[in-house]
Amino acid sequence: MKKIKTLIVLAILAVSLKTVAQTPPPLPNIIMWWMFCNADGSNERAYEDICKGGTFYIKNLSTSNNNLIGSSLITGTYTVKRYLNPTDYQIIDIPAASWPTIGTNSVIAITLPANVDFTAGPSNLRITHYGPGVSPYTTGSRHKTNHLVTHSVSANAGPDKSVCPFYSATLIGTVTSAASSLWQPGGSTSSSITIFPSATTIYTLTTSKNFTGTYGNVITCKASDQVIVTVKPAPSLHLINYSLCTSDPMPILNAGPSPVSYQWTFTPSGSTTSVSAGFGQYVNTASYGYGTYQVTVFGANGCSTTGSFQVLLDNSAAINLNAAFTTTNVNSLSSMTIAASSTVTGSHWWGIFSSNENCTHGLFPMQPPYTGGSNVTFGSVPLNQYYVVVHKVKKSPCSEWVTYERCIFHTQKIIASVSPNPAISLINISIENYDSLKPYSVSIYDRYGALIENFNMTDASRNVDISNYQSDIYTIRITNDTSSETIKFIKS
Repeated sequence: MKKIKTLIVLAILAVSLKTVAQTPPPLPNIIMWWMFCNADGSNERAYEDICKGGTFYIKNLSTSNNNLIGSSLITGTYTVKRYLNPTDYQIIDIPAASWPTIGTNSVIAITLPANVDFTAGPSNLRITHYGPGVSPYTTGSRHKTNHLVTHSVSANAGPDKSVCPFYSATLIGTVTSAASSLWQPGGSTSSSITIFPSATTIYTLTTSKNFTGTYGNVITCKASDQVIVTVKPAPSLHLINYSLCTSDPMPILNAGPSPVSYQWTFTPSGSTTSVSAGFGQYVNTASYGYGTYQVTVFGANGCSTTGSFQVLLDNSAAINLNAAFTTTNVNSLSSMTIAASSTVTGSHWWGIFSSNENCTHGLFPMQPPYTGGSNVTFGSVPLNQYYVVVHKVKKSPCSEWVTYERCIFHTQKIIASVSPNPAISLINISIENYDSLKPYSVSIYDRYGALIENFNMTDASRNVDISNYQSDIYTIRITNDTSSETIKFIKS
């Protein structure tokens, strides 16, 4: 029995000795000392300026018996505190084992939470070393207090928005006073911007501001905020353009189903004036004719879509048949020839008819009609009469003839025109049956009969600068040795 008791005591003693052997000895009673520094440990200092939520570096300069012992401080915990005498506010804990120990000048990077400010002081940043195996210096912990200042800027991009496609939206941002602003996408440097988004987009407002630190160094602090601009779906439109021959039926346009309403307008071909064409899903173009049909479809979410249907004559049916004409006197002043040409490709038919001053022509051509090409010359016809030249074209894919009639007057009458009319700065005076053997005198009068300008025409066409004319109605009188012509024009 005594032997058993002896064994138990020995066992307990062995365990106790093992436990003592595993417990590390406490660190020596040291003076904790650290300084702010650069990332590489250089430029030691007691003051530091950083941006709020930024990173600063400290170097361990603790001593024992006046010897640096940075490499021995690898046990316990370092606590970063905001110190407002006599109260500490704990910010973050850092295990001592994670502190790099490079020789005797160990450096650690400390990143502050974004919501922590250090504006009071001096000596407002305290770092305390405590924990198992740490010998107390005074009251159970080692600590050192230095001065830290945080600088901050703020950015508020405003509330999220919802808009219709390509509608405007104004983003009103708010930034720290005297700070810069930058919106992306777009690159605007204004605090507020107006956008016209076509798709849902995230817009980021970034602000920055420079601060002068304790040592005169410049610190640039930044902040950013985002706003989501959601683009709501717009009603869909299925637009169709129609190119018709004159014999084709006029179509019925269908804007497609809409949850709310429609609005149609019609602009005839060659016109700039629009009229209402109804408020339903369909439009019968037979009621309006050729031109542009614009429709706006309104959706239940407040968005709308606008588009146009083109209902036009096919280019073969809508060709310009206003051919170029020239006249040439033959046999002195007793007869002339009439030549005409067209730039339109296709099948051409030309005919010349006797007429009166009202351009009413007879049933039968004066000369055999010409069928084929785009150029024709009519033989000798008497002067001092009126004629009508009929020009027809048939061009694929349309199978019908398109007709144009042109009045040709006797050559003793001056055939002239002025364009544009009205005009702003320049007009062109053109004499269609210009005869180079005749003198043409041109006079321009104001509405009161006062002569404004006078010159001779030495060619069939002449440009006249009217930019200095007053806005009014003017008269152009053209004369030669046998006839005269008067034309009015408007200066806008």
